[in-house]
Amino acid sequence: MPYFVSLSDIWHWIIASQSRRLKVSKEETLLVKGDPADALYCTISGEFTVETNPPIQMPAGSLVGEMGILSESPRNATIRCTEDGEVIIIPAHVIRVCMQNSPTFGTVLEDLVKVRQGDSDESE
Repeated sequence: MPYFVSLSDIWHWIIASQSRRLKVSKEETLLVKGDPADALYCTISGEFTVETNPPIQMPAGSLVGEMGILSESPRNATIRCTEDGEVIIIPAHVIRVCMQNSPTFGTVLEDLVKVRQGDSDESE
């Protein structure tokens, strides 16, 4: 995933060794609004809907759960699987350590949040 290119090979290895894959069925809930932000999710396949007004579709190749990790706040939305898929789950503490060791990676996640909140032009 392009979000992780700024990390060195050792950090790729650490993420891979600390992550797990999860198959998600259509209509299954991935994240629940108000729950602790304990992981970052990388969608590998399928499609997911962020239950906001209006709903936001998250295709394969998306990151979800980054807002709660960055703000150290509970989840701000529920996310459901709308097409069978698979995700990689990376624990929040691993993401935080990666951000401390790679400021560029932290900036990538912060920029993603800004785009999603409408604070930045998506073309940046």
